[in-house]
Amino acid sequence: MIAKVEKAVDERKKAEEEQVQRVATYDAGSTLTHLGTVVTNLASPSDVWIRLESSVVVKTGTFTNPEAMAAEIRQDILGYLRTLSIAQIEGPSGLSHLREDLTERVQVRSKGQARDFFIETLVVQ
Repeated sequence: MIAKVEKAVDERKKAEEEQVQRVATYDAGSTLTHLGTVVTNLASPSDVWIRLESSVVVKTGTFTNPEAMAAEIRQDILGYLRTLSIAQIEGPSGLSHLREDLTERVQVRSKGQARDFFIETLVVQ
């Protein structure tokens, strides 16, 4: 009886795995562009520093000069981070809001060409 149950479970598991569709989020034409490191102090308290490393996913060949676009995005991020207070980025919801705000800024600066924005490292000290 145990063998029958194990066989039925294995068959069901195989059937479920076959039904799951593999979704590729990024195709071969996408590239990850590292934006570099941004280090600045926060608006409040001013003695607290933040260090952010991030990247964006763009379609290959979208920008004629990706380094210049990365520099412009980095400048926007720097300006935004200088307006934040420590209370705005505390906790999981603060991090989520920070990521959403930065993603929106990246979308505006890249004229909608950036597919995704990733926070690689974030240190607040």
